[in-house]
Amino acid sequence: MGIGRTPRARTYKLVQSKKGRRTHGIYHVQNVNSYHSGLKKWMRVFNGIASKYLNGYLAWFEFEVKKAEMAINAKMKDMVIEACVKGVDETWDSIRESKFVV
Repeated sequence: MGIGRTPRARTYKLVQSKKGRRTHGIYHVQNVNSYHSGLKKWMRVFNGIASKYLNGYLAWFEFEVKKAEMAINAKMKDMVIEACVKGVDETWDSIRESKFVV
């Protein structure tokens, strides 16, 4: 079939029109560039890989990305819970009436 012609692979040719279109559905040029940049940085450690192992490396990279996203989501969840549990003693009136030292 050739490179990029597997049954599951899709390729999109993005041409910037006069209106400045940079997206195709959910895909945006900046998202693609960011993912590609991260992948290149991550693969530098390996000093090149054999193409027959590329799927494994891509799956590993995707696992690392998802793991990082899960950690960020867990931190955000903890922050929201902590903010809801702690009481707030300050009110608008107490802040407005306080004397600030400059």
